[in-house]
Amino acid sequence: MQYQQGPVRLRTALQVMAGPAWQLEVDDVQRVVCHSLREGYQLPAGQLAPVPASPAITAPGGTTG
Repeated sequence: MQYQQGPVRLRTALQVMAGPAWQLEVDDVQRVVCHSLREGYQLPAGQLAPVPASPAITAPGGTTG
């Protein structure tokens, strides 16, 4: 990225810095700006977030089965 971009909108600057794999998402109501991975791209296997395990479900009264 160049150090001198000149006058540019913040949305454009954030997208340029993130690169083509990332989609800029803006929530104007909650004032949140984030990036999400575009379809067709994937994170390297070492950077994938672990999938949380669902909690065990027990029958009413604390008995199982």
